[in-house]
Parts: sequence; C-alpha cells; structure tokens
Amino acid sequence: MKPLKYSLIVFLLCLTGLASLAGEQYSIERLSNENGLSNLSVNCFCEDSRHRLWIGTWDGLNVYDGRKFQIYRHKRNFSGSIGNNIIRQIIEQDSLTMWIVTNDCVSRRDERTGRFSNFYPGRDINAMSGPVSYILGKTSGNDILVCAKQHGFFLYRQGVRESGFIPVVGGEPRVLSMLIDDTDRIYMLTESREIRCYRFVYLEGRELPMLVEESPVKTQCKVSDISLTDNMLVINCGSFVEALDLRTGERYGIETGLPNVGRIASRGGFLYLTDRNYSKLVRYDLRARHSEVIDSFPAKTAVFSLYAGSQDILWIGTDGRGILKLFKYASPFRTIHTAYPVRCFSKSEDGTILVGTKGEGIKLFDKRECKVLGEITTTQGLISNSVYSMRKNSRGDVFIGTEGKGINYLLRGEKFLRKLHFPTDSITVKSVYSLNFSHGDSVLWAGTSGGGLVRMNLQYLQGNGS
Repeated sequence: MKPLKYSLIVFLLCLTGLASLAGEQYSIERLSNENGLSNLSVNCFCEDSRHRLWIGTWDGLNVYDGRKFQIYRHKRNFSGSIGNNIIRQIIEQDSLTMWIVTNDCVSRRDERTGRFSNFYPGRDINAMSGPVSYILGKTSGNDILVCAKQHGFFLYRQGVRESGFIPVVGGEPRVLSMLIDDTDRIYMLTESREIRCYRFVYLEGRELPMLVEESPVKTQCKVSDISLTDNMLVINCGSFVEALDLRTGERYGIETGLPNVGRIASRGGFLYLTDRNYSKLVRYDLRARHSEVIDSFPAKTAVFSLYAGSQDILWIGTDGRGILKLFKYASPFRTIHTAYPVRCFSKSEDGTILVGTKGEGIKLFDKRECKVLGEITTTQGLISNSVYSMRKNSRGDVFIGTEGKGINYLLRGEKFLRKLHFPTDSITVKSVYSLNFSHGDSVLWAGTSGGGLVRMNLQYLQGNGS
C-alpha cells in the first residue's frame, strides 16, 4: 500500500480580502435581421410615449413594438416616404409626431396619416455644398430646433405646421451635439470641443427668434461628449467624467473605473458608460455616487449607440451585431467573478466553498456573506495554481488535483495544506483532471492528462496527526 504521510513543512492558510461582485443580475437578448431588423449597424434609438422603440440603422428606420419590426425605407416615386435610409437621430415631438434626421434631410412622420414630410433647412442657403448634416433638439414648448451644421439654426413651431422651418438668428452652427434642458437653456458641444450655452430670445419688433449666448461651461480639457439627466449635465472628457448640477452649480468627478470613456446613456439618475475599447459596461448611480460593472456585457462589442429606455432596459446599438437588449432579472443565483475559469468545487468542514480555478488557485467563498474571503495558492503550498479536481472522502478530507506533479490534500478541521507522499520517486502523477474514491475510501483513482488512470491505495499513518 502507498502510505499517506504528512509533510513536515506546514503552510498557514492566508485569508486576504478580495473584491467580489454579488449584485443585481442582468440578462442580454440579441435582436438581428433574423428577428426582422433591417440592418445590423444601429446608429440611434428613441422610445416614444407609447413605448415603441424607434431604431435608426444604416439601411432604414425601424419601429419595434416588443414583438415585431416595422421598417420604413425611402421610395423614390412616393412623396410620403422617408427622405433617406441612413438614420442619424430620432426624437418625439408629441404623441402624433416623430422627427428623424437622415443622411440627407429632416423627416417628420405624422402618426395620423403614416406619411413622412421631408425638410431641407439650410440647403437653399448653400445649394452647391451638397447634403447638410443636422442635429435636433426639443424645447419645453415642443418646438423643434434644428442645427444645420455649418449653416445655421432653424425652428419649427409647434402647432404652426404650415410655416415650416424659420431661421434663428445667432448661435454657433459648427457643433457636434446639442442638448436642451427643462428651462430651454441650450448646451452645444462645438467642433473645438468646448461647451457653449444659449437661450432663445424673442425681441419685440423682430419676426425671427434669436439665440443669445450665456456664460460657457468651463472644462479642464477638450470634451468628447455631453449628456443630460435629472438636471445634471454629464461631461465626458475621455480620461475622466464629471457631473454639473444645473440647479446648484456643484461639480464633482465620476469614478467609473474605466481608463477611457466612450459612449454614455442616461436616465432616471443613472449613467451607462462603455470604455473606448468596448470591453466593459458600467452603471453609475448619480445619487449614491457608486458604480458597478455589468459583467454580462459581451467584451469587444463595437458600440454605435446606447439608449436607456423605460423598465430599466438598456438598448445597445452595435456595428454589425444588431441590437443588444440588456435588462435586470430576478434570479436566485449570485455571481462571483474570477479572472480565470472555474474548474471544480468542494466544501470544507466550516462550510467554506473551495473554488478551484485555472490560474488563481483555490478561492475561499463564504456563502453566508456571499463573497470571496481568501485564497490558497502556491504560496500556501498548492502544487499548481491551475486546479482541475477536488474530491472529499467520507472522513471530510479534501484531495486536490492540479496541473503540477503530485496531489495535495487538506485534512478535515485543519487549515494546513499537505502533499500526498509516494513511497518511490518512480511513481509520477501529474496533470490530475479527475479524482474519485472506492473501496471504502481506501483507494483513490486519479485521471490524468497523458499519464492514464492511476490507482492509489491510501493508508493513514498513526502518530503523524491522523
């Protein structure tokens, strides 16, 4: 028989605090052309007051009711069709009217007739310059402000449909994005990456409204993007993000944990942020000033657009993968994330769950506190940090197979990791992928990679701690 001999070298189990995530669970569903989506590259979203999702793609306008897609495309010989198939922005003016920025014009859809009316504000000013790029905003009075990039601003008055767009005096038309808050203050991110602020002014004796500039929002560096949520202006400078409370003027940094922030969506006091490499998605609570990583987000997903909709649903428009629908769900499970794959489990006498990983050794998981409290690695005597198998016998002793040469074991009630002793060096057991007991636990079977199936007769020696 091969005796089980206790090692003379003892390693103390070191319990160190490790970060773990055991929070809300998220699920992701993918919507693609198999579900009826017109194109897999998605530029923008807008959820209307009837909770339909309007989706702008590189080939058509889509409306999703939760079950099916309705697609609108330009039809050359039909004047009531949308003006272009490349959709850049969508906003709802009221329950009967949607506005859509295309690659060529601004289209208005009337819910009552189902027809589109196409507008080209600024085109007649520079007829030889080709298509004009547009950005839309909506005032508190439901008027539609259009920035025709490089060409000026135009206003479509609510309830004055026959008037069309009227020019607006002033403003800086060389902008990348435009936001309007609840007080009708307009925030413009210029091509020089600065934030300039304006208000509408209607002067007596003048037919045209004016944009009057106010004090700009000062920033420490060039701004990549801006967002509005709950009277907070969120300023993305790439390497850092800050929030400006528009009521109090308070500013504070947002700790996202991302090295460089890419896309941002906001709703109800929460931000959703991706990094520029699209490897992580973070949810940030503006009130609690706390962030969490959403690990169900598939890394390396090229993100064109983020939109935070109702019912805590985040809609992710991708480049070539269609739409990802991310939402919370009730689950009896909690997830503990490790940097390496998990291969096996066992349980110690005190109830600690031993989690064998491929590269991080054994994690010590406390199921009562639902978090990792420590680890066992080669520093504590583990043969290899790539753990493939663990098996407990009827005595409560745990045997551990790793990528390395030999077998570890942990005696019941002890915190000292030991190594199984073989009577001769001619016996080699390595890369142990499975373990099992037979014959009343007196025989241990080890399934190895490259060494076949090894049978070992075990004997506990008296007077050595057993």
